[in-house]
Amino acid sequence: NLRWDTSKSNQADRARHGTGNQGERNPSAKVTEDDVREIRRLYATGRYSFSRLARMYGLTLGTVHPLVRRRTWRHVE
Repeated sequence: NLRWDTSKSNQADRARHGTGNQGERNPSAKVTEDDVREIRRLYATGRYSFSRLARMYGLTLGTVHPLVRRRTWRHVE
């Protein structure tokens, strides 16, 4: 079942069918979905700063901050 469509529609199809490369399926992913959940949980305790979490997981501050603020990895609860 092939059809020509807009880029936006094709991206929506990928999301709907689960064939996209978001999250762990992205070859450039630095963390797993479990890591994301744990990082967010630790930050929510108030005992871990962005920089401390970055050091713990071998990430940069620029990776951890958007991850915790749900600007990236939005699909992970």
